[in-house]
Amino acid sequence: MNRGERRRAERAQKKAAGRRDPDALFAEALARHNDGRAGDAMKLAEQLLSAQPDHLDGLQLAGMAAIQLGDADKALRFLGDKTRLDPDNPHGHVNHGAALQMAGDLEKAADHFRRAIALDAGLAEAHSNLGVTLRDLSRFAEAEDAMRRALGLSTEPDARLTVSLASVVLSRGRIDEAMALFDEALLLGPDNADTIYKRSLCRFAKGDFAGAAEDYECRWASDTFVSEFQDRPEPSWQGEDLKQKRLLVWAEQGVGDHIIYLGSLPALIADTGGVCVFECDERLVSLFARSNPGTEIVAAGHTHKTEFDFQIAAASLTLQSRIRHPGQYPLGRFLSPDAERAADISARLQDAAQGRPLIGIAWRSALKKAGPWKSMPLEEWAPILQRRDALFVNLQYGETDAEIADAIRATGADIYTDPEIDRFNDFEGLTALIDGLDLVVTTSNVTAHFAGALAKPCLLALQVTPLWYWGMAAEPIPLYASVERFWQGRENIWTDVAGNIAARLDEMNTSIKS
Repeated sequence: MNRGERRRAERAQKKAAGRRDPDALFAEALARHNDGRAGDAMKLAEQLLSAQPDHLDGLQLAGMAAIQLGDADKALRFLGDKTRLDPDNPHGHVNHGAALQMAGDLEKAADHFRRAIALDAGLAEAHSNLGVTLRDLSRFAEAEDAMRRALGLSTEPDARLTVSLASVVLSRGRIDEAMALFDEALLLGPDNADTIYKRSLCRFAKGDFAGAAEDYECRWASDTFVSEFQDRPEPSWQGEDLKQKRLLVWAEQGVGDHIIYLGSLPALIADTGGVCVFECDERLVSLFARSNPGTEIVAAGHTHKTEFDFQIAAASLTLQSRIRHPGQYPLGRFLSPDAERAADISARLQDAAQGRPLIGIAWRSALKKAGPWKSMPLEEWAPILQRRDALFVNLQYGETDAEIADAIRATGADIYTDPEIDRFNDFEGLTALIDGLDLVVTTSNVTAHFAGALAKPCLLALQVTPLWYWGMAAEPIPLYASVERFWQGRENIWTDVAGNIAARLDEMNTSIKS
């Protein structure tokens, strides 16, 4: 259809819509939406709005259908027009905030939920959505307050909101209280996989590995888990004898997790005598293959030409092998950098250091939701960086130039970035770089896993409730022998962590004091 034909069609559609009674057209669109036919509802609502752009109910319906269809741009347009034309309607602000949530603009979403509360303080939905948004912004104290207000206003128990509150309470370090809330939610919905999966995180935090591993298997049916289940034809390995058998271990979750899983393989294979094929992130294949010559390493998504006797998801394997082979933890060195690259990089480091200690640093995670919660902004690092006789080496992936320039101005630290290494895509180079350092200071991102797997001394800055495999301050998990952990005392407060790490550096090597 050319431009002229398209314009004529649009005019004809608008004229036809204009001939229909707007209320009748809206009623038909609403009926389609209520039947679960969001696409049909959207088309009818758009016909209505082409003839009457200020039809408030039509804007509302079109926006909600767009949210259901995952079209953030249309949702923002329709619901933005709705709040502009009807600014004192609290429900309109709640829906506009939901569209902003979907688009990832969480600060503006929170503003609309607050506006809805200002218009109607008894609107439980506004408090609930505000709480979820603040949780995703890692503002856990405010999130907890909003969620408790929502629960207090709800006319009946709300399992979903109770789970959200439990997650916030867990993030604030109150493990027993979070566990009780998850159990309360399970009384309302006993088979809810997302609740059971999230309860597993409490059990991990308390050191209950057997109970946690059982709950954790529900992750595949959870709508918040980050990986997709591989529905493979082979039977799932449940600990059977693997002698003369072939086992496929398939990848899940992120790069740091893949490194943990790799560390579980040697003891398992040595004990069972099986043959293992391990899937992992493509960027890790050559490094893992060199480090584990007895295991076949392939990229995730690889098409397998041979058959397997058993298969298992990588985290399930790790949990089983940890329980059955506890002596393999903590892990020592199990990664082997490329010798030639390591020599070249070491030469560049020594030239830059001029005899000073080499301290690698990484300070943030790129995860969309958990990243801000795990990251210690570089401006918090002053007690660590104010050590002018050390060369700090940038290990942080992503764009870092502006942050490093600010840190240098603020602290006078000497921070070196190797110009030949892509710290996001070149894991061979990053591993060789870390191996050439004296020690590493990092937050909970992939850097900590590389350092631990290289047995490199590592000081790890952790949030109050970190990812399960690091453990809590009261129940630490000895995952890597060379990693020393420093937990926050309060969420989002890094002052004590930075100070404690700086003091530990003083203890480790007086030559790097200010």
